[in-house]
Amino acid sequence: MVLEADNLERGYRLKAPIHANFEITKRCNHLCEHCYNGIRDGPISEEYFPPEHFKKIMQRLCDWGIFSVAISGGEPFLRKDVMGEILKIAKNENIDISINSNLTYMPPTSLLKDNPHAAFLVSIFSSEPKKHDTITRREGSLIRTVANIEKIVKEYHNPIGINCVINKNNLEDLYETGKLASEIGASCFSVTAMISTYPSLDNKKISPSETREMLLCLHKIEQDFGIYTDTLLPIVPCLYWDVPELRKYFSRTCSAGRGSINIASSGDISTCFHYTDKSQNILNANLNEVWRDMSKSEINAKLFEECNRCVISESCRGGCRKDREYLIQNLNPLPILNNFVQMQEIPPRFKIKIGDDIKFREEKKGTVLIYRKQRIAEISEDTLDIIQNAQTQSILDIDRLNKNSKLFLEMEILLKEGFITIGGI
Repeated sequence: MVLEADNLERGYRLKAPIHANFEITKRCNHLCEHCYNGIRDGPISEEYFPPEHFKKIMQRLCDWGIFSVAISGGEPFLRKDVMGEILKIAKNENIDISINSNLTYMPPTSLLKDNPHAAFLVSIFSSEPKKHDTITRREGSLIRTVANIEKIVKEYHNPIGINCVINKNNLEDLYETGKLASEIGASCFSVTAMISTYPSLDNKKISPSETREMLLCLHKIEQDFGIYTDTLLPIVPCLYWDVPELRKYFSRTCSAGRGSINIASSGDISTCFHYTDKSQNILNANLNEVWRDMSKSEINAKLFEECNRCVISESCRGGCRKDREYLIQNLNPLPILNNFVQMQEIPPRFKIKIGDDIKFREEKKGTVLIYRKQRIAEISEDTLDIIQNAQTQSILDIDRLNKNSKLFLEMEILLKEGFITIGGI
């Protein structure tokens, strides 16, 4: 998730999260060595919750004003009996849905037909079957995953992204794994540097220099195969800012407890799936109080002392908080960095074009939260009126606007973040 602090007032707190990760089960048919859910230690037994339980949780999320939900696990298709109901509620409430799955199980045909816009995020750890299966500890897992991806892409056209968790053993396979992703029809290929969830894995975690190698390879994959590439965890810019082609990977920040939450199958709420700070249950908690209290959690503690002199500290947030020790050892703050993105020049007179997938939420008196593809910005009601009428009548004369005015500055933010595009008249 991208939560640009520059788009909000410093210290501004959203009235509610915009995204939730919903773990509908901890059970999984894989035993991945790096899994944060404890699955690597063997099959998990958990309390059974009926479909109605999950429907209530999903409705509570919708009532809270959530814009998007990622359904995850474990392996969510071990609960096929609840997937359809969750997706039906999301569709009725205009909630964006993604499904995190290993796709060794083929989703029900009805689910795919009824939800053509539901996106999948699938883990592939290597293009080499033996190496992938060694990580999942399930023989034949790569073959089954690839076959199901190809079938879904060909017959149902759901967007599929592939994520590769990188450690010292599979880094050398990254280029070929990205090539495989493009060949089987994935729309996006992303990487996640393995977090040392267990002490026994510390010797497999990649170093800062290997992280640089990973990002350069990711960039080459996009250049060579034309597939969009990204990272799923925040990359700390100061470690790699000297390489201009890597700067596209610096837009993510830790949004846990600031823009996103995690919901366990029981309904327990936590800031992030990597943290066990579960406090209250979504089915009976005062959600406004829960959200307020998350601002005081460890994960939202003040930034590292090393970051205080950096001008982008509020948007960077010091990267993934789970990797705290690693970050403290390697941070090199950038006191002179001012802008990530070079702005498109606004012509003297222009017409605004907006996407069909933009959503809005009233945030506080006189302001609105605008959302598109995991990005948000806070804008005034005056700006909202302009962009909502943009398709039919909005031609703005920039010479009549004060370039220091709130309207002009908000237009710049919306343009930068891709909420709107403009054309000269």
